[in-house]
Amino acid sequence: MKKALVLAGGIPQIRLIQDLQSRGYYVILADYNKLPVASPYADKFLQESTLNVDAMRHIAISEQVDLVTTCCTDQALAVASLLSQELGLPCYVDGNTGKTVTNKQYMKSRFAEWNIPTADFCIVSETEPEIKMEYPLIVKPVDCNSSKGVTKVNSKAELYAAVRIAREMSRTNTAIVERYIDGFEVSIDAFVINREAKILCRSLTEKIKSEDKFIINRGIYPAPITKELEDEIDLVVEKIVEAFSIDNGPLLVQLLVKEEDIYVIEFSARTGGCIKYHMIELASGVDVIKAMLDVTEGKRVNLPYRKSKKSVVNEFLYANNGVLSHLEGVEECKHQGWVEEVFALKAKGAVVKNPTCSGDRVAALTYVADSMEEYRKMREKTMKHLKVMDENGRNLIRYDLLGDM
Repeated sequence: MKKALVLAGGIPQIRLIQDLQSRGYYVILADYNKLPVASPYADKFLQESTLNVDAMRHIAISEQVDLVTTCCTDQALAVASLLSQELGLPCYVDGNTGKTVTNKQYMKSRFAEWNIPTADFCIVSETEPEIKMEYPLIVKPVDCNSSKGVTKVNSKAELYAAVRIAREMSRTNTAIVERYIDGFEVSIDAFVINREAKILCRSLTEKIKSEDKFIINRGIYPAPITKELEDEIDLVVEKIVEAFSIDNGPLLVQLLVKEEDIYVIEFSARTGGCIKYHMIELASGVDVIKAMLDVTEGKRVNLPYRKSKKSVVNEFLYANNGVLSHLEGVEECKHQGWVEEVFALKAKGAVVKNPTCSGDRVAALTYVADSMEEYRKMREKTMKHLKVMDENGRNLIRYDLLGDM
């Protein structure tokens, strides 16, 4: 029997595991969490950090796997592509590309070389850098995801504190400082076949109201942008494919729009994280995880694209401190047609906390509606019935982070 090693055990990896098993693979899952939500679906679970290359290499060799893969996550992709190249296993990107598209230092440098529009930036590896850009600024680790260590700063003192945190979170002890762009964020999910990108989903990304953090609380399809702006963004996507030599596979481009100007935040050779794959399928009819595996296995990729006329909203719930017990009211909300799907992002017994990054979300909801007004009505009914319960019978949902109800 063929064996596959899957890196990371979140919601999208459940779909990945199931698809691999349907192809005849025995699936080994690795994740640093003790209770990843995907672990019950795997044939074997090993609690190991997927960013520990030596540990992943040991598992791959000792288990004699035929495939090392992941989906919808940045840093694990770098490890999967590196090990696949080293061990002669199939992967839709090579090790160098996997490194480049998951490290903002390499990525932004390539942007500059190819005149891809992006915010002014500098790379810092010292604790108290001298920055010549005007405040406010954005500080990030060069190699983290889920908005970890991302901070908006307004002074030198705040800058130094943010750089220290970002460098501590970076595996290379390096941070990136960018000029702050006050625009709205658009997320582009595409699939590349033979160097041609097919746009599958353009969505608006909303963040919780915070002075210095950038925590996602909602994704909305379709993004409310003009046809002219769509065309301009599509040209930027094409330039990224060319600049980074992306031959085949999923592609995520995150960008800011300010008036008529576009600024690419970052991109990766993957699908958007968490339940984005679900939005893409509802919006376009394309199963991007299946398509990614088809490319990996050298199979012909079929993209049965059909553009939905519905509004699709992914909404994320965050929690107060506690120990997760269960989600309550899910079946009623689905039965009533108020919500299309509800995903538990943490397993029972997981310690949850007030959010510091997007990775702290505890549940995700997908709404499908004929209009945004209908979505708001569905959302109001859902949030009156759905609860995230702790072991002491408390509802942990941070309603204050949901925005206008």
